[in-house]
Amino acid sequence: MYSWGIGVHGQTGHGNGSCVSIPKKIEGLSGAKIVSIAAGAIHTIAAAVDGSVWGWGQVSANGLEAALGLRRESAVNRYAPMRFPGLKVAVLQL
Repeated sequence: MYSWGIGVHGQTGHGNGSCVSIPKKIEGLSGAKIVSIAAGAIHTIAAAVDGSVWGWGQVSANGLEAALGLRRESAVNRYAPMRFPGLKVAVLQL
């Protein structure tokens, strides 16, 4: 998977808060076969063919973990993709 754009909160997934002007491979997803993505202003969530869910970007009341229904008291940026253990989605292949 590739991403580019404003990365201040880590939403591009490249391991830092840099902005990326051209598409760049997200190394933290190497080996994961991503089939679906959802991107907000400050976070990104991806689902892999095996049902695993990955996320990166800002963790806050309006960010990544809140988007997944989780709660965190302090804002933290996740600059690289993290897999959410125990969270699976059904992936339909046609």
